[in-house]
Amino acid sequence: MKILFAEYASEYENTSDEGDEVVEEDGERTLDDWNKHLRLKRSHNSNELQRYLEEDLFPRQQKLDILKWWEIHSPKYPVLAAIARDILAMSASTVPAEAAFSNAG
Repeated sequence: MKILFAEYASEYENTSDEGDEVVEEDGERTLDDWNKHLRLKRSHNSNELQRYLEEDLFPRQQKLDILKWWEIHSPKYPVLAAIARDILAMSASTVPAEAAFSNAG
């Protein structure tokens, strides 16, 4: 999980800087403070996995809608949300593996 998280975190850092600059007509950047805040927040991404793992678990009796949970918590865990999006987006096949391969030849 740590290796996967590190890969996604590096990709997230590279793509999240795109479009950060907002320039006024006089050439000053209007969102310098915000950009500094985002860079500082991204530098703490390594703690994101640890914070997630230390969070309290949901009780087993409670019905959990995992997609809704990630929708709510994606701002808190942006890198993990990206991992969840990729993993949860994989569609499950109802065709047994043998049948799929035998039809393919």
